[in-house]
Amino acid sequence: MQSKQNRITYHTSYVTSGNLALVPSNAPVFTVIEGGASKSASQARDRVEERRVQRQAVERRMHVRCFAAFVLVVIAIIGASLLSDSLFSQAYGRAFADVETTSVTVAAGDSLWEIAEAHPVSGRSVRDVMRWIENTNDLSNATLFVGQELIVPIS
Repeated sequence: MQSKQNRITYHTSYVTSGNLALVPSNAPVFTVIEGGASKSASQARDRVEERRVQRQAVERRMHVRCFAAFVLVVIAIIGASLLSDSLFSQAYGRAFADVETTSVTVAAGDSLWEIAEAHPVSGRSVRDVMRWIENTNDLSNATLFVGQELIVPIS
């Protein structure tokens, strides 16, 4: 067992006495000359450090799992989107597979809705016919130009 030698010295410091004036004062200063932490204090610090390292490892694993779950959800959403687009295009293809078509010229004031309404398909809504016209004519939006030729179903 190590022996510890302690020494108390007095050091001059400055304190206030309530009126903001600094007054010199002798304050005791405790100094450890030799010795060290006890074995149990050292073991306690080691246990705390070990728990901290374990906690960080658990947190890292949790972050990795959360990131992996996020990536899987994003992949699932993208896959579902691609699958639904494919299924919708197949459904439109089957619904309009046996429809005969004709060509119309866009006149001033015509809208895609009005053209779809003028060329109905049995069992399909005007919105479905409008989407079919957009897909068949590779229209990126509903903007039409006077004189434009469109393929439409025969009503």
